[in-house]
Amino acid sequence: GYGYLRAPWSMNPSPYLSRFTSIDKKLPTCQSHYSLLSDYPSLMDFFFMSPYSAHAPTHGTIGGVYGCDKFDDMLSNGLIINSEAQKNLCKNWIFYMKEFYRLNFLLPKTNCDSSSKDAIESCKFVCNTDKTADMIFALKNILNSDYVTVNPDLTNDQWHEWVSFICDGNGYQIFGGDHLESASASDPSFWSIHPTLERLLHAKYLYGGFTNEDWADSPSNQYVCDKASCYNAELDSFDFFDSCCDGHYADSQLLDPIVGDRKQFIGLTNEQVMKLTTPTSDSYGMSYVYDGFQWDHCLNDNLDFNKLLVDNQLASYFTDNQIKATSSKSKLQSSTGGLKDKVNTKIGTSAYSPVFGVADKIDGKPDSKPDNKPDSKLDGKVDSKKNVPIIPK
Repeated sequence: GYGYLRAPWSMNPSPYLSRFTSIDKKLPTCQSHYSLLSDYPSLMDFFFMSPYSAHAPTHGTIGGVYGCDKFDDMLSNGLIINSEAQKNLCKNWIFYMKEFYRLNFLLPKTNCDSSSKDAIESCKFVCNTDKTADMIFALKNILNSDYVTVNPDLTNDQWHEWVSFICDGNGYQIFGGDHLESASASDPSFWSIHPTLERLLHAKYLYGGFTNEDWADSPSNQYVCDKASCYNAELDSFDFFDSCCDGHYADSQLLDPIVGDRKQFIGLTNEQVMKLTTPTSDSYGMSYVYDGFQWDHCLNDNLDFNKLLVDNQLASYFTDNQIKATSSKSKLQSSTGGLKDKVNTKIGTSAYSPVFGVADKIDGKPDSKPDNKPDSKLDGKVDSKKNVPIIPK
């Protein structure tokens, strides 16, 4: 509404970076990161789970939510079950408004003015009155989708009160901090938490990889994105459409922000980006590899990441899928010299075995005088000669 680089359903009038009190003050745990590495052998399963417990709590804790008191009258009027339900409803409200925006139930006013209180209070949602019945149907499902917050047996008049709260009342004055929506990149902390996920992904690839890297392409039958069903404006219909998951396919590109046309795309495809950022790919195009994969503090929770990763790496050499996934310059030889003499995987321009370190040659043959003896522990050191991490036995 105010022309800021925020989600269109966010009616935050402040031109500054915003953080608010968080209802759930949680952060990702050792267990959530351990599970991401241990429990999801396929790439699509990893994609599905990575945004949630291993990551999302950080956004919620830093971003927080503003305006929970705007529900007070709804609670007093019996439209919310209790005060705990009010808190649960508040912390998810921005996600519900996002769905209503995507369903074509509401739009923000445009060209809003934040110079005065009166001007801010006049900048509300504009509801599609032709969709009121559909909006009430959605309210009955969405408001209790995460927690039981409203009585499902409300009268028709009471459901219309919810519509009025959103369209004419204070519903627009409940919004998340920038870290909790599409403006999250404006918060400096954004840039330190996302490499954490990339480091987990690098660890997954370097220690065995995935058993299946096929990219899902059928939203109605596979997990492609969270919103496989959506509103199609051209057909004025809500259903499963391939376009609902635009941006999530292997061949998807970014929308062109300059042109502003939803059918104009620019840049690399998702698949091309993955190849350029996968450390075991022949096409690896980044200038770095993470120099350590240790989570020693998690030993306090009896979670040994070092053992998990090395066990995954060793097990991967005995699966057909991993053999197919290795570089054409990698070879498994039937010698009796152990795995150290058998495996060299190309990474960037160096022949590299994630378990056993660096070899001097990139022709897939073990060097007669290898310099790849591994360090005795995972200490995050980098081999000065090849600039890749030293990995333990």
